Parts: sequence; C-alpha cells; structure tokens
Amino acid sequence: MNKLILALFAGAFTLGSTAVLADDSDLKPLTRDQTKMYQQQRAEAKAALEKMTPEQRAALRKATATKKQYELSALEQAAQEGYDDTGARKEAKAAVAQSKAMPAPTKEQRAADLKSLEKTQQESGMPAAPPKK
Repeated sequence: MNKLILALFAGAFTLGSTAVLADDSDLKPLTRDQTKMYQQQRAEAKAALEKMTPEQRAALRKATATKKQYELSALEQAAQEGYDDTGARKEAKAAVAQSKAMPAPTKEQRAADLKSLEKTQQESGMPAAPPKK
C-alpha cells in the first residue's frame, strides 16, 4: 500500500514538474525602453497624419482598405459582408413546396410498390421482410 502511494506521489510530481518546465512562453512584457520607443513612434505617426492634406488622408484610407481587403480570405469576406444566401433559401423553399404539392400515394400504389420491392429482393437473393402481424 505504501509503495502504491509513493508511486502516485512520484507520478504526480513528475507530471507537475513537466508541465511547469514545458511553459516556454515567448510573450514577455515590454521593457521601459521599448514602451518609450513605441510611444515615440506613435507620436511621430500622429504628427505625420496631422501634416497630411485631406486628399492624402483619403488616399491613405483607400490604400489601407485595399490592403485589408486583399488580405482577407474568402470566408472572412463572407462573414464581414453578411453573406447573402437568399438564392439558396429560395431554392430550398421551392423544393419543399414542390414536395408538398405532390399527391400522396394511394393504397394501390403502395401495394404495387411493395410487390415490386419484394420481387427485386427475391431476384437479388435477399431474404424477404417478415409479414406484418
């Protein structure tokens, strides 16, 4: 019994230490120098944007939008544009309406279908369905 408990503790320690050592996260907080550098770059970008004329800003927006649109995959585009599947819905509704419009088979038609099914089963060597009680 003691050996079993000792083995369980050893296994738990091994798994726990493996999980701790396996955490090789590359994400590290920014240093003060990096933060200052990024703040300076942001301030420079804002200043450059303020110096632009309205035409230049419009061109920048258009170029940015074009680049973003180019980078999106077809799935993302469909999700962003609110994919319109009204054509598919109309086709499905038409198929449902058509199937409902078909007349229900009569007892004679069902009996004929059952006989033809039994005949094909016998020809193919499949056992016939047991009779209904």
